[in-house]
Amino acid sequence: LNGRFTSLIRRVVLINLVWKSFNTTLRLVSESMRAVVDFDQGLKNIQAITLVNGKALEQVGNSIRVLARDTTFSAAEIANAMTLIGQAGFTMQESLEIISSVTALSIGTLTDLGETVKIVT
Repeated sequence: LNGRFTSLIRRVVLINLVWKSFNTTLRLVSESMRAVVDFDQGLKNIQAITLVNGKALEQVGNSIRVLARDTTFSAAEIANAMTLIGQAGFTMQESLEIISSVTALSIGTLTDLGETVKIVT
């Protein structure tokens, strides 16, 4: 009887661990999908504001991804910042030229990226 109880406890613990792993994986996949959707929406916003498309938009997306990799900001946050810069009247080329400085300023001053964009523009 004691051996069966121990075996049952082990199975319950194993099932609990598998369930927790599944939930964690599901949460991570969901967060990743949300990040992709947010970034895609950011690119669409940039496109609507600056009227860039095709290869130019692809290059903008690549530049944003590189900057996101090299900073503490997500690609979606940088895309939103570039949208704000475009709304302030800057061209896409100008936006690309200043965004790394804006992110550095934001990090250096511990200021929200959106607020930093508003101050700079």
